[in-house]
Amino acid sequence: MATWVSGISDSGDIVGYYNDGTTFHGFLLSKGKFTVIQPPASDGDLARGINARGDIVGQFGQADVPHWFLYRKGTYIIVDPPGSTLSFGRAINARGDIVGYYADSAGANHGFAATR
Repeated sequence: MATWVSGISDSGDIVGYYNDGTTFHGFLLSKGKFTVIQPPASDGDLARGINARGDIVGQFGQADVPHWFLYRKGTYIIVDPPGSTLSFGRAINARGDIVGYYADSAGANHGFAATR
């Protein structure tokens, strides 16, 4: 079992992930309150970045295939770049722009920026 911190917002909210011995779980630590961040149908997830508005970006597995997610105001938004076989959300800025990377069917990695 282990815990990793992967992001902190300007307001001091912290995101990361932990392993419970079986799988990974994303989390948010805000004002002393610990919340598990877990998209629906996830079989393991990691919270990677957070902005001052509380938008969280990360990745989760579904049938062992990674996808990226945005968690905003209690709603999970799952988006994969067209043609991707796996994708990872890594960071989010104050405007809500997201960066990450994905692999295509040939196995080549590509960076992406999802802008508002």
